[in-house]
Amino acid sequence: MRTALTPEGDWRDRAACAGTDGEMFFAEDGEGIDRAVDVCRACPVKRDCLTYALDNHIRAGIWGGITERQRIRGRRTPVADVAPTPRNRAWTPDDDERVRELLAARRVPRQIAADLGRTLNSVQHRIARIRQSANEAAA
Repeated sequence: MRTALTPEGDWRDRAACAGTDGEMFFAEDGEGIDRAVDVCRACPVKRDCLTYALDNHIRAGIWGGITERQRIRGRRTPVADVAPTPRNRAWTPDDDERVRELLAARRVPRQIAADLGRTLNSVQHRIARIRQSANEAAA
């Protein structure tokens, strides 16, 4: 495997994820993916990380803030160095209530995602959790 060595040493030593639980970068749910991308957002070596994954044909996981699906689709630019947007912020009880209202109004997940500025995947997972909680409360 090829890796980028710089005068400062191996780029992985300077990564924002160094010392974190690497499992978060292989999450399969929308919230897990959002958390991993948030770590990458402020990483000083995210471009090196993404280049490493591309050069070594690594398919699984989030590298440089880019998911496997995004890499397959051809995305080659790491996530921007900006603060998290509402699209990838944590869910709150108010958000859950808004989802319930939109579901009651017969909105479909794609519409809810657009209304809340969230990813469709994240909204689908949240709806499943809301429904699971409601079923447990009714039991």
